This record gives sequence, structure tokens and C-alpha cells, in this order.
Amino acid sequence: MSRTIVVGSRASKLALIQAEFLIVKIKETNPDIEIIISPITTKGDRNHHTQLDHMADIGVFVKELEEALLDGRIDLAVHSLKDMPTEIPSGLCLIAVTRDLTQEMRSYPEESG
Repeated sequence: MSRTIVVGSRASKLALIQAEFLIVKIKETNPDIEIIISPITTKGDRNHHTQLDHMADIGVFVKELEEALLDGRIDLAVHSLKDMPTEIPSGLCLIAVTRDLTQEMRSYPEESG
């Protein structure tokens, strides 16, 4: 029986390209795994009026992805490294930075790694 992995990604064109890149890499070594993308809109995506350097919140492009990981809606998330806060929330860990897309990052709930 094949397991389905749900990959969380921002819905931006670049983020979806990065998620697809990850899926291709996973399927190269695990061709029988079913992988689907769950596009997630973040606070940073919704706020078109405030300049990024004026946003008070940390992680405005990743918070909703982190919440989806923690509550089990997604199995892993793909982020651009530039969007990641320097402090990782409790219960999550960074597991990889790819060589081919140096700004692509994957994170998992701690118990999965």
C-alpha cells in the first residue's frame, strides 16, 4: 500500500516550482510514493499594502505552513531560505537544504525526522 505525502507550499509561482522540484527528487528514489501539493496562503501573501520591512511579525511567509505541519494537515513544507525566521518553532526542525535550488528548504515535524 502506497503512502500519500502532502507537501505544503506557498501558492506563489516560485514556491510551487520549488515544491515540484522536491517532488521530482523524492520520486527519483521512491517512485511508488504518491505526493500531492497543498497550496497555503500566508499572511505575507495576503498583505499587499505593507512593505516587508514594515511588517512587525516574524515569519509572515511561513507561519501558516508551520501551523499546518504542527496540526498534521501537511507532512512537510517547502520554504525559500530567505523566508525562514532564525528561530524554529518548538516541535519543528529543518532537515535539508538542496544543492540545486539553494534557497529551497524542507521542514518536518520533529517526530517524522
